[in-house]
Amino acid sequence: MNSIIQCLNNTEPLVKELVQFDSSRRHFNHTSRFRGRIAQEVIASFRNMWSGQMKIYSVRELKSLMGEVKDIFKGSAHQDSNEFLIILLEHLHEDLNMPAEVATLEGAVEETGEKAWGEFRRKNCSIIQRLFYGQHKSTVTCDECGHESATFEQFFNLFVPIPSQRNAVTLQDCIKSYMSGERISGWVCPNCKVERNATKKFDISRLPPVLVIALKRFAQEDESWLHKKENLVSYPLEDLDMIPFTVRGSEQRCRVYDLYAMSTHSGTTQSGHYRAICKSLSDNRWYMFDDQTVNQLSASSVRNNSEVYILFYIAQTDS
Repeated sequence: MNSIIQCLNNTEPLVKELVQFDSSRRHFNHTSRFRGRIAQEVIASFRNMWSGQMKIYSVRELKSLMGEVKDIFKGSAHQDSNEFLIILLEHLHEDLNMPAEVATLEGAVEETGEKAWGEFRRKNCSIIQRLFYGQHKSTVTCDECGHESATFEQFFNLFVPIPSQRNAVTLQDCIKSYMSGERISGWVCPNCKVERNATKKFDISRLPPVLVIALKRFAQEDESWLHKKENLVSYPLEDLDMIPFTVRGSEQRCRVYDLYAMSTHSGTTQSGHYRAICKSLSDNRWYMFDDQTVNQLSASSVRNNSEVYILFYIAQTDS
């Protein structure tokens, strides 16, 4: 939890907007399950961590609330930081969700995903949605007749596999493997009218301002125990070009990204430790956050960390 909170605490546009909220109820969705309490605790954490008034700040109240969200977070047992991130962002979004006033979707193009995005925005509008949410295009192609069927869906976390053929791979290799799709069976082809084998492929139709990429370090192959993949995954600190993974010809406001934070994992699936490595908003330097300990790092030492698990990228403003 500490690792993820530090990564979010160094997400500049998120922190800048949330810490400006006053104490009034107008900023929060009081029809959500927790009536704005999770958002309020996250904001309190950000404010205290940037106040300069304390060396150590405990997110005890947020920890208690997250235990109410899901039982696994009640104790002190080792849990998955990516699962915590997903659940926290979902509930932050719910607490801050103020649906957009979309009067009409007339003219929105269905084939590009514009209409699907408009329908999503009818019910979802928050700083979490604006920063973290992107859109996938999923295309299923029938092996028999070649008919293609496309659907669009939202994402705020790319959970990419690590190709197991090599010990050392690039982040781009992992994204490519994710996008290349999978073989599926029993798909009812709209053209053939019967079940067929097919291929399901992903492309990104809308890139978000903040791109979160998690590596599938923990895998269960066949019927074996869950194990951790120790492959070295190299990743760029700057200029991650995501255009090769987008729908061909699509217009993207966000294109090229710079790394600003990561959550790392050392140890095994049963016993391990998470740390955060973040680029500070105040001095633009890299730091390692290890619970109550903070150490400055050189940019060269941040490159290709063998323990990297979740990467946080922000779009370049001129991209």
